[in-house]
Amino acid sequence: IVGELNQTQAADADGREIRIFPLRVARAEELAQTLDQMFPEPPVPLDPRTRQPRPDLRPAREVIVRADRSTNSIIVDA
Repeated sequence: IVGELNQTQAADADGREIRIFPLRVARAEELAQTLDQMFPEPPVPLDPRTRQPRPDLRPAREVIVRADRSTNSIIVDA
């Protein structure tokens, strides 16, 4: 199983690694939601001069987890 998981990898247009994990027993949608919550959005940085939030400077999330209902798979974008 581990060998299969390691072979299911690719990269998107930005060069981020994408892995797909097909599930046999668990429900992908529920598991994806739980896993995605483990990797929250980075905090919004504050402008050092005005101390106001700067959402435009927020770095991208490092890991995004989602589910594919049709194949009952977990998709991890890292």
